Amino acid sequence: MTELNERFKSLDSLAFPGIGEPRRGGRGVRGGVPKSEPLAPRKRVAAGIVAFVVAVSGVGLVVVAFSGHRTPGSTISPHSSEVTLHANGDIWAETGGGEGGVAISRVDPVTGQTSILWTDTRWPSSTGTSSGDVNQDAIASEYAFSPDGSQVVFSNYGYDPGGKVYGTELFVMDANGTNVQQLTHDHAVDGFPAWSPDGHTIAYASYRGSGFSPGCLGSSDCPPDLYTIDASGRSPSQLTDTPTGDSWPSWSPDGSRLAFANVNSDGNGTIEVMNADGTGRTQIIAISGTYVAFPRWSPDGSVIAFQRAQGKTMQLWTVNPDGSDPRKLLDMQGDTSGNATWSPDGTELAFSNVVGANGESELWLTDLAGNAHRLATWPHWGIFPVAWRPAAATSAPSPSAGCRSSKRR
Repeated sequence: MTELNERFKSLDSLAFPGIGEPRRGGRGVRGGVPKSEPLAPRKRVAAGIVAFVVAVSGVGLVVVAFSGHRTPGSTISPHSSEVTLHANGDIWAETGGGEGGVAISRVDPVTGQTSILWTDTRWPSSTGTSSGDVNQDAIASEYAFSPDGSQVVFSNYGYDPGGKVYGTELFVMDANGTNVQQLTHDHAVDGFPAWSPDGHTIAYASYRGSGFSPGCLGSSDCPPDLYTIDASGRSPSQLTDTPTGDSWPSWSPDGSRLAFANVNSDGNGTIEVMNADGTGRTQIIAISGTYVAFPRWSPDGSVIAFQRAQGKTMQLWTVNPDGSDPRKLLDMQGDTSGNATWSPDGTELAFSNVVGANGESELWLTDLAGNAHRLATWPHWGIFPVAWRPAAATSAPSPSAGCRSSKRR
């Protein structure tokens, strides 16, 4: 893995578009743009996935376990009788990046109509925006909505008193981009937040070691553990403690469990599930010699979506929460596939796809049968989803553990 680590470290010099680069100014809410900016966290994670895919492309990808193997003494909390389903609001998407600036847009999930929410200071006014659209504080990555869609939690850079970036912290703001508040004060590398279904708790990954580089969280350079914190910023709690790295937590719809990925430096990846208090850690799927990332529990609780490397591309898969019935949905082309995002009603996943020779990311949707279609494009800039906002909520029966929804074919 030495070669892989060197490739990963070299990615900071590549011209990948970025968002949320460190800027001088306290508490991670940015001021002026430094002369030299490291690659943004989310884009470096995407770039790291590419490096990992290339490194393991010559390794035979063998599924070694699709069973619900449990660690000794582990237990799984029972499902509740109901889960809460939400109507679909707008998709939040990132456009642009790098020296050209960044805009956060909302996309109508039916028509694909796109409108800018806010931009950073570098976004060109020639696109039809004005100074009133600039909201530097709200430009971030890894947005995760509260259950009612009124707030978002995200990660951004933390600064020491001298203005030097030391890592990343979590912040919360209203969904209109106002009232930004720092949530964590870990003086660490925090990221990949997930808001619990009851709205009280936020799970996240945190690396407490040394050697921070932007976007390293979730890689072998910055292997994190999982933590929770109250949505008010109180009572942080560590859930896992492993020598490798646990990342990308995702809540079950009833809030009793968390799905997450573990990737070690040898290229072996697992998707795992545990109780919300960190007990009952259970490996549900293990893939030898390949990268797995971004597990996402479906809103109805029937499946967990995740991404895995195959050759030089990323694939979108689903698996039942007990490890049975793994299915490939589709290939996601290109190097910015990032995090596929569930629709709040659980019928679709939004993802980015690079189609054609221009290398621009497009926003696509797929159902659970793998029937995908293009939703939105942004010529010369590219666009990809970062979060899907929930609208009004309704109650629906929770499917039996390990069973597919009737919508699944």
